[in-house]
Amino acid sequence: MEKSAKSKQEVEKEILEFLDENSTHAGDGTQSGCGLRHGIACALGTCKDNIPRVTPIDFFNDGLNLWMMGNVGGKLVNIRSNPNVSVGIYTRMDHAVENRSIQLWGKASLITLEKEKELVMESVTNKFPMLDAIKQGMRAGMIDIASEAEFEAQLEKALESLALIKVEPERIALLITRPDGKMEKLFWRKSE
Repeated sequence: MEKSAKSKQEVEKEILEFLDENSTHAGDGTQSGCGLRHGIACALGTCKDNIPRVTPIDFFNDGLNLWMMGNVGGKLVNIRSNPNVSVGIYTRMDHAVENRSIQLWGKASLITLEKEKELVMESVTNKFPMLDAIKQGMRAGMIDIASEAEFEAQLEKALESLALIKVEPERIALLITRPDGKMEKLFWRKSE
């Protein structure tokens, strides 16, 4: 494995390029389903009572911070109990091309409609295009919506059952595997 002589800024730039390229983004109107242009999923590792859990989940990035949307369930329970998480992001291995993957360690926080409605609505409406995707998915699954008011009530109920998961990295490893078999591992650490 090659030892890198890259500066922290150069490593950060490479990590950001990988995240920007592989995270989920707003669609251009040609996507079916929820309308998002899905990136690759990440594997979110959480732990409670010494029992690990890994959840495949879509992610958005805001710089080095990762954002995900979670339903009520094990990952949210685990994060409430233990905010230390690990995230793996990787592409399908193809030895004919350069492959990159990230291992990230950080702290997760949960942002809910009940506690931070303004931040949730700003995030899912403007920062990350999740609200339109949720609406599109709900409209596709609902056959008899009596009125727009009923739809809005169902939407509010759906949003109340969700939480935004924000993962702030403390350290990141970017592994680069090249077709010639050479590997390079770049490390980034949060400044104190």
